[in-house]
Amino acid sequence: MNRTRAGLILAAVLLVGAGLGYALSQLGVIGGTSRAMAQGPKTVGDKGRVLYWHDPMVPNVKFDKPGKSPYMDMQLVPVYANDTQTEGAVHVSSSVSQSLGIRLARVEKTAMNPRLAAVGSVAFDERLLELVQARVEGYVTKLYVKSPLEQVRRGERLAEVLSPQWQAVQEEYVALLAAQSERGQSIRNAARRRLSVLGVPDDAVAALEKAGKVRATTTLFAPIDGVVTELSVREGAAFMPGAPLSGSMGLRPSG
Repeated sequence: MNRTRAGLILAAVLLVGAGLGYALSQLGVIGGTSRAMAQGPKTVGDKGRVLYWHDPMVPNVKFDKPGKSPYMDMQLVPVYANDTQTEGAVHVSSSVSQSLGIRLARVEKTAMNPRLAAVGSVAFDERLLELVQARVEGYVTKLYVKSPLEQVRRGERLAEVLSPQWQAVQEEYVALLAAQSERGQSIRNAARRRLSVLGVPDDAVAALEKAGKVRATTTLFAPIDGVVTELSVREGAAFMPGAPLSGSMGLRPSG
């Protein structure tokens, strides 16, 4: 009887020892260094422990768990303990930088090219426009300037015109040049004003007073230095009162 009880007790001890050995082997104690120590300390991810989550567009607001940003339609980004980024700065990931086309380059000190290429149009100064216009009807007998954009100087001949009305008032004025009486001088002065009203050029009037006789044609001169921008008549053409004979656009004011 005693031998049977001793055998049972020995069998129970062996079973307990086997179970304890199996448990210790699973914990890595038997056979040397523990398995946990061999594997080293466990970390959260490759970058270390997560401190908080934030929205890169609103970096000053911190969240204690991941999720969707209440400000932007994007997921919150974790900030790790070993992250060396500056507090409060905005950082863009490499994938976002590539999608936005962000490029980095070295800052260099260099001279800027002062040349500027642009498309534009060149026009004359409208404030310097001088119009050679007819106040009477007549004919163009000769043109000295025969094409637009031709450059002329002040006092240069533009055209010879024949106007019966101009010729009539010039003959009247010449007839009164020799008047000595007070009434004759008054009529002569009135005839002189009529020449101006009808648009007879002052150069033609001065030549008339010097020569004392009337020419068949009257010469038109350029009033300023400039370019003929419009030529509305040709040799032999008739013109009516108010018609532009030519337009002279000044390159600089006369005088």
